Amino acid sequence: MQTKDNTWNPNVGNKFDAAKPPMALLDPAFLEGVAGVLGFGANKYAAHNWRNGIAYSRLISAAYRHLGAINRGEDSDPESGLSHAHHLGCCVMFLASMMETRPDLDDRWKAPVADTNFASNQSFQRPGEWVELQDARNSYASKS
Repeated sequence: MQTKDNTWNPNVGNKFDAAKPPMALLDPAFLEGVAGVLGFGANKYAAHNWRNGIAYSRLISAAYRHLGAINRGEDSDPESGLSHAHHLGCCVMFLASMMETRPDLDDRWKAPVADTNFASNQSFQRPGEWVELQDARNSYASKS
């Protein structure tokens, strides 16, 4: 038997793969279910169509829809007849791939970063208010 610490064992074939992901831990039924959804998508669109790129927000929305359906007690997608959980698995797989390979498709909303420099914090002001704040700041500074 192969040793877990990748030490040489002359009594068996050796394969030093302790640092590699333990793929045998994946659930084959889940993978087959995801593959079924991928097959449905290949027939509907084209095989590997998703690899052309999909905006993050569309994948996140689809994932939320499938998760919501599961939460409401709906197990199967009405269009495909396949498991919402397997559709969700596809959404997550697609999103993970896009995040690794297509940062240009990241259209998620991101909160503005608060700037601690008062003078450059214009993005949080209403039109015209910035001038008033700047005038007040200048007036205060001249009195000091």
